Amino acid sequence: MSTSRRLPRPSLALVVALLALVVATGGTSYAAVTLAKNSVLSKHIKNGQVKTADVKDGAVTGAKVKDGSLAAGDFAAGQLPAGPAGPAGPAGPAGAQGIPGPTNTVTVVASSVSTAPDDFNSATANCPAGMEAVGGGPDPANVLRMTVTASHPMVDNTRPLNLVNGQHGPATGWRVQMRNDSPDTNYTFKVMVVCAG
Repeated sequence: MSTSRRLPRPSLALVVALLALVVATGGTSYAAVTLAKNSVLSKHIKNGQVKTADVKDGAVTGAKVKDGSLAAGDFAAGQLPAGPAGPAGPAGPAGAQGIPGPTNTVTVVASSVSTAPDDFNSATANCPAGMEAVGGGPDPANVLRMTVTASHPMVDNTRPLNLVNGQHGPATGWRVQMRNDSPDTNYTFKVMVVCAG
């Protein structure tokens, strides 16, 4: 008749000691492994595990990047050529009302005066209210016997000789002065002003 002997149950201290021995020897053997150059391939690396800090500066060149694998967001501003011009945008709001310009209304005003023999006389033709003189001149009845001594616009209701130098308001009429050179005959002359407004 055979008898069996039951082995005693290992103590907790023994179990912990054995586990520590396995970990220690396994770690040492892992650290002692030397990898050959280029032995770690892309298939051995888990996706997302290679970070920017793991890549040497200048290691990735254009020749190593697959065509079509980069998106526009991978490029810095100004590195990609500009695309075609887009469609025209909607019209902007209407601008403010401009200053009214001159009208095309033109009026000629005439005024005549008689001049005694061997004497001077003057006449002025004035523009209607709201219009300004843009030209003028005389029309003598006898061009051989009458001499123009003055022909000018009227500004501020006075002749230019009486104005100070500088810019003035618009002309409102035209004045002409003539001399009758005849010794015995009265002659009439007419002054005309061209008005616009």
